[in-house]
Amino acid sequence: MALLDDKYKKSRNAISSTGADKAKEQIDKVFTSTHTQQTQIDNLNTLQNLKSSKADVVKGGVNTIKGVKLTTEVIRVFSLDKKQGLEGILISHHDISAGLDATFSLVWSEGNPSELTIPSSGGVIATSTVTGGTAFRIITTTIPNNSSFMLPSDLIDKFEFVNKKINFYATSSIVGVEMTIFTK
Repeated sequence: MALLDDKYKKSRNAISSTGADKAKEQIDKVFTSTHTQQTQIDNLNTLQNLKSSKADVVKGGVNTIKGVKLTTEVIRVFSLDKKQGLEGILISHHDISAGLDATFSLVWSEGNPSELTIPSSGGVIATSTVTGGTAFRIITTTIPNNSSFMLPSDLIDKFEFVNKKINFYATSSIVGVEMTIFTK
């Protein structure tokens, strides 16, 4: 019997150690895979928490509101400083005297306001003939009497936390157009 034990003992040890090693490798692979997946999930959760807490901090800031009554001349309606952003712009129109529709224009410029000359005609700002800098059109539209609209959020979002101070200028074809500007 000792001979048989010696003969198969080595084989049995090799088989059981090979089986144990394979089982251990499989457990390690599952653990490593699970551990990697859990790490990835934890990293994603941490990133999402950072994003949401950052958004809370930004949205927790003080919002400001400003109202502007437009005339037929181009005026600087507001400025955005570096790292400041827009929350929204509401444009409304009501012509008490004749009930006319109005043409409205809004542009932005990074130039020095004291050096800019921005011409307009009939409520349309002529960006091609600006002197002392450049101006870029955001919108020119006809506003029906007794109506209002908000500039779309996908446009407003482009002016969030800009890298330089920019100024916004507006005009209308008749008196009666008003702007409400929300900044953060």
